Amino acid sequence: INIPPNDKSEKSLEKVRSLIGKMDKESKPIPVMYGDMVLQYLHYGDSQLIKSLGMLPYIQVLGVGLFIMIGFVGYNNIRRSEQRFIWVGMAKETAHQLGTPISSLMGWVEILENSTDDKEKYKEIISEVGNDIKRLDKIANRFSFIGSSPELKEGDITESVREVISYIRRRLPQVGKDVQIIEKFEEIPRLYVNKGLFEWVVENLLKNSLDAINREKGRIIICLSNDEKKKGRVFIDVKDNGKGIHKKHWK
Repeated sequence: INIPPNDKSEKSLEKVRSLIGKMDKESKPIPVMYGDMVLQYLHYGDSQLIKSLGMLPYIQVLGVGLFIMIGFVGYNNIRRSEQRFIWVGMAKETAHQLGTPISSLMGWVEILENSTDDKEKYKEIISEVGNDIKRLDKIANRFSFIGSSPELKEGDITESVREVISYIRRRLPQVGKDVQIIEKFEEIPRLYVNKGLFEWVVENLLKNSLDAINREKGRIIICLSNDEKKKGRVFIDVKDNGKGIHKKHWK
């Protein structure tokens, strides 16, 4: 109790009385007896170290709660960052998807303004304008699928893949690359797919191949094949001679 044995001052005695009172509240004093006579009482209680250890569970709970709170805040920040990243990606994809047909329409308008009265030329331009309008309608439909369950219909996926390849081939002059697209198709049965979303996936695969080709002459091979082990399952393989993905990014 940090009081010298010879110190009998009132201040020290008051400190002892106060300490005895606290001990008696924690534990009942034990009488020291000789026969029937009480010689003294033994007052006892927990040391300061034991009292400090008694606070340990509360500190642990507080620490765990703090870690949980930090984790929750971190998770929320990561989720918000991912949401922002998704919206930015969607905005870029929308601009990219709309850019090609809009630029094309602007070009056709300029041609119409400077063209002669050649009826055949007008028919060709009107046909191409119609194709670009269909393209814009297709893009709008694609984005309308986001957040909803896709509706599957039986369709010819070979025809859908050929339509996408035809569109990519028309865009090759704008890319500025000499790229050959090779088709290797087996006879594929009709399958249930969402045509709009399926064509979007194939288009993105081909665009990724185009972006990966960093040489003057490129080659993209797209293969459609049946799964020999499971009927009704089809493999779509897209190969290119581009730069590929570095090993450290493989998953």
